Amino acid sequence: MRHLKKTTIIEIMINNKNINFIWLNFIFILGCTSALMDKPQPLDSKNLNSFPKKIRRVLIDDKETIIFKRKVIEIHNVNAHVIPLNEIDSSNYIFKDDYLLNKRDNKGPLKFQIKEDTVYFTENDLRKVYLSDSLILKNYKNYYFLNYKENNMSGWDIYLIEDKKNEIIYRYLKDEDLNILQDFNAKPIDTIQGIIIFDANILKKDMIKFIEKGGFSDTISIISIQHDKIVN
Repeated sequence: MRHLKKTTIIEIMINNKNINFIWLNFIFILGCTSALMDKPQPLDSKNLNSFPKKIRRVLIDDKETIIFKRKVIEIHNVNAHVIPLNEIDSSNYIFKDDYLLNKRDNKGPLKFQIKEDTVYFTENDLRKVYLSDSLILKNYKNYYFLNYKENNMSGWDIYLIEDKKNEIIYRYLKDEDLNILQDFNAKPIDTIQGIIIFDANILKKDMIKFIEKGGFSDTISIISIQHDKIVN
């Protein structure tokens, strides 16, 4: 299980909207798993066209910020770069006046420091993943199932978001859950680079039984809801 911190909610302003920042050691890496489903699950749950208000939150740690909006997940990263000064010309960056520019996508200007013939700077990166054919949200009772498929992957990653009265719990499959999973219409059909691909036809009632038997036992985050502010 990933190490968790107690969360603290701080109300701030973004784009003239009050939202809650939840500070915690949060890991939400889309597309990182040891098991994939061959199709979105549960099989008989309808797809939702937006994230419900209660789970539209901002989650941050020291390297990454995840923002759940109405129809999109925004993943903000701050990347630290250390490049020897004599290698800048052969990199993706060029000096422009008192700043650096990213030649590849024209990002900038980027502030930098030079110490002992080494260039130090940070670069903000934003990735947006929209609800679409590759990011599907399903719902049954107080559970939300987030299915995600990377372009180069052979199956679907699945996350569980549990909506409780005063908290939201983000959960994930552990390797130990995969044996239980096979009791609920999910059979391994292939293994690609250590990732097991399941032929999965799990119905929503069976998904609840799977959860009750200990499925999705890797708790990524537990968020205490102290305010009703949401992200649009």
